[in-house]
Amino acid sequence: MPEVHVYTSFSYAYLSRARILAQSLRNANPGWKIWAIMVDRPPKGFLETEWEKDFDVILDPEILFPDWKAFVFKHDIVEACTAVKGRALQHILDSGAEKVIYLDPDIAVFHPLDHIAEKLDTASVILTPHQVDPNSSAVDFMDNEQISLKYGIYNLGFIAVKNDAIGNAVAAWWNDCLYRACYDSIEDGIFTDQKYCDLIPCLFDNVYIERHPGYNVASWNISQRNVKIGQDGKIAVNDDLLRFYHFTKINSDGEGMTRRFAAGNYAVFEIWNWYKRRLRTLEVPGIPNRYWHYGQLEDGTPIPKSIRLFFRNNLSLMNYENPFSVGQGSFASNYRLKGHQKFGRATRVPAEHKVACVIHAFYPELLDEMFSELANYKGKLKLFLTTPADKVGHVQTALKRYKFDAEVIVTANHGRDVLPFLTVLKKIDPEEFSLILKLHTKRSKHLDNGEKWRRELLACFIKPDELSAAVRIFNDRPDVGILGPAGHNVSMEGYMGSNETHLNALKARMGVGDLKISKLGFIAGSIFMARPAALQALSDLNLQSREFEHEASQTDGTIAHAIERAWTFSAAARLLKVATKPIDTRGGSLHIEEAAVASYDFAPRSHDIAAE
Repeated sequence: MPEVHVYTSFSYAYLSRARILAQSLRNANPGWKIWAIMVDRPPKGFLETEWEKDFDVILDPEILFPDWKAFVFKHDIVEACTAVKGRALQHILDSGAEKVIYLDPDIAVFHPLDHIAEKLDTASVILTPHQVDPNSSAVDFMDNEQISLKYGIYNLGFIAVKNDAIGNAVAAWWNDCLYRACYDSIEDGIFTDQKYCDLIPCLFDNVYIERHPGYNVASWNISQRNVKIGQDGKIAVNDDLLRFYHFTKINSDGEGMTRRFAAGNYAVFEIWNWYKRRLRTLEVPGIPNRYWHYGQLEDGTPIPKSIRLFFRNNLSLMNYENPFSVGQGSFASNYRLKGHQKFGRATRVPAEHKVACVIHAFYPELLDEMFSELANYKGKLKLFLTTPADKVGHVQTALKRYKFDAEVIVTANHGRDVLPFLTVLKKIDPEEFSLILKLHTKRSKHLDNGEKWRRELLACFIKPDELSAAVRIFNDRPDVGILGPAGHNVSMEGYMGSNETHLNALKARMGVGDLKISKLGFIAGSIFMARPAALQALSDLNLQSREFEHEASQTDGTIAHAIERAWTFSAAARLLKVATKPIDTRGGSLHIEEAAVASYDFAPRSHDIAAE
């Protein structure tokens, strides 16, 4: 049995890349055994087998994971291909391999890796850092050192492990980490398989950090690597041999960074051009663009990221051996039938959004504050105004000054802004209106800062640029169902108030009674933007007027206050999440936040209420 085993994990979409890796490695180290972990199934009608000759072993991860289908369902394609690396490493070590090296499929080997094999005579684990030389300019620092702190100090396109006690302990620990959570979740301190390995030198002895400039050359360190091609064809990096080059994100971000940081280093572009030619030569016909077998249900329905997130965030409910199935009682059936729609339907992106703007006008004197801004919005918008009978004249007077497509609906002064909104929801056709903007003339006279609260909430949406920014977020993030103002997605646990009994009843009626409130938030103030699908579960309850308490200036504990929190669970019932956008996006990036805030200036925390 060969002393050194090398493995890589990939899908059919990366097959041509993996073939370059295998062939280049075979040329450099012909005696080494090469394993392919194929995290995929072949496309229908795909019969090509010539590529298999590039590998000594082709391993199906289903052999490694007894719960494979439920496991892979939690992951997108990148997460899945990295999640198997720890278990595969253990398997190869158990097979008797003395030394094991992992290389990403988008790596090419240019000179022998004997130094790594020799180093494993004394080291148990070898890692390569993203950076081995400091950058001086601010731009280089942000794109290199700062990114390494965010995504991981070491690049896990490479790891080498010896079959000794420490090497096996590292493999077991790494596998446990990846089995629990191998996700692209930077906000949780996780980046697939990679960021965990920052801890390896801390947790284990006999770890060697390979700083050789010829190992793992890539866009993230090319600013400090001078590449030259000699007359004899040998490639050098900082006057030493190029061992392997990592062609990460070719034709996208990696190529852009390479152009920026390798400007004038023409040998780098010669290497990239060679790699692109090899990709075309080794391309295997019959593989659809962006193909991945596990990217769809058994009936071909695409699986959005939002559904994978819902599945893995609610594992206690997900007792499905094969969540890809579509028969009666399946995961797809149980959660799809709530809305009588396929997974993708709730998160569709129309060619042009039309916004239904629902405004409850109990204080019509505040309408001009909204109308003056909304009138300048260039997109498609219709107003639905609810108001008590004695205020209709004031609303119509306010409307006369503007040219809105508007409809005024008379409602009783009952159920705050919530019951009128639920009434209007029944009138809004989701086929015509892809987004709903919920506003109301908010006074909050019981608060000293009530005026500030209203202005902050409204500013996030009524200004034309901010409304356009919100629409763009719904275009870009199909997993977002409800969008509120930054700082107003409030901790459900911290600000439950006296609403738990009502909320639990509503959750049960929506079919999501088992969902926990921990880490969830709700948009305080009831001013938000949403997809119709995110509001459907609550709308379908057909709450009646008699279920709402009589108006007595209550500040907590009514069914209306519970519904304010229940919108989050209505979205969850359609596998959608709550997020926020900056109140003012001018001059800044259009980022969104999903974490709920633990402290809020406009309401007392639950323990404060209990103490009053």
